[in-house]
Amino acid sequence: GCRPLDNTEASRHIRRNGLSLVRELCVCDFTVATLGYFAAGQDLRLAGAGASYVDLERDERHRIPERRWPTGRGLRLRFELPGEFRDRAPGLAFSLAALFSEVLPTLLPEIHESVLAGAFLPEGFFTTPDLEPWFPRFLPAPEYGSDSAPENLEILVLEDARQDTGAIQCLFDKYDVAFEVIYDYLAWTATAHPGSETGSGQKPFLAYGLETVPAEIDLPVVREFLERTGLGCGANSLHGNRMAAMGFGRGTAAR
Repeated sequence: GCRPLDNTEASRHIRRNGLSLVRELCVCDFTVATLGYFAAGQDLRLAGAGASYVDLERDERHRIPERRWPTGRGLRLRFELPGEFRDRAPGLAFSLAALFSEVLPTLLPEIHESVLAGAFLPEGFFTTPDLEPWFPRFLPAPEYGSDSAPENLEILVLEDARQDTGAIQCLFDKYDVAFEVIYDYLAWTATAHPGSETGSGQKPFLAYGLETVPAEIDLPVVREFLERTGLGCGANSLHGNRMAAMGFGRGTAAR
């Protein structure tokens, strides 16, 4: 379960360009289980004969006990989507959460391993074999106010740590920086590597060891969503400043 802190400073509501975004600091009751890990050879490709999965559940000598945090720290990002994105909400939620996870090492280089981001996804969302174990999937808990209506999209960020490292508060305060990095990457990908945002697999880390970028990761819809709402791609954003430095004018989106 996850419930907002009873504190006026722990919640912010933003409305712009048809987007409604609520971000909340939360107290979360969750359990973390380490079921295994991948052992790779000379490279980081996890598909094929070059890698193997070590199942800790079957190895009692090396099994890692579950960690339960009844009052864990969390950040909930709740979007009320513009109409044109509502029928694509699950794919957008998953793709946005996956990209949010990818920028954590950039934003929190020393403590990112204790932070995870996931989305509220419907049953049966994953169709790519072996992809689901890679990503947290949260189930809505009505008693804590989770809203699974089609016009809403939620991302939950949790901290798997005994002590408060400040990571969740940092992401609450600087959430916009995360979206700036995401958008700058998507814009760069679209111009430097045409076609890679359509799932061609040109960016290996987005393939997660598979042969191609899985169909569940929809980069074009994320980029369209950020441009439509202005989230992460404003005139003073990372991408806006980069484009200005290149002589294209502030806030010019790469298309």
